[in-house]
Amino acid sequence: MKNLFDKEKSIEIIHYFINNGVTDLDNICKAMAFADNYHLSHYGFFMTGDRYIAMRYGPVPSGLYDVLKEIRGEKYAHGVKTRYNDFYDSIEANMDYLSISNVTALNYGINKVKGLGSNFSKVHDESINSAYKKTEPNEEIDIIDIAKTFENSADIIDYINR
Repeated sequence: MKNLFDKEKSIEIIHYFINNGVTDLDNICKAMAFADNYHLSHYGFFMTGDRYIAMRYGPVPSGLYDVLKEIRGEKYAHGVKTRYNDFYDSIEANMDYLSISNVTALNYGINKVKGLGSNFSKVHDESINSAYKKTEPNEEIDIIDIAKTFENSADIIDYINR
């Protein structure tokens, strides 16, 4: 199963995160990783068709990260203001882009990051799993390896391979 990255949906997800109190670049990326893992384990796919890269401080959603860098470079883009790695003053998310399952997964990611106190070390440590560990630095983490970390891995892998 090959998904194409949905930049427009990612922008709406960024709005959703910021308006729900996840405003730091690293925490947005980690909240997305937690949300996508939740969505993959429950529905068999990543919400935006993104790829995850094994970067120095854990898995990073490549496309979403590129959008965040674009916003940061412009200081204001896609309805979001930024200062360094802090994103704020976002317009409301267009909920037409987000399904009920997306919102459930996004709230999971938000709660996970906030539950760790947005502490960089704790959030980083929680994001590391066997799929990340077996991937070479700066390489794409295989979605099948991610699925293998779930209790229902056989069902999810079967669905991915269809």
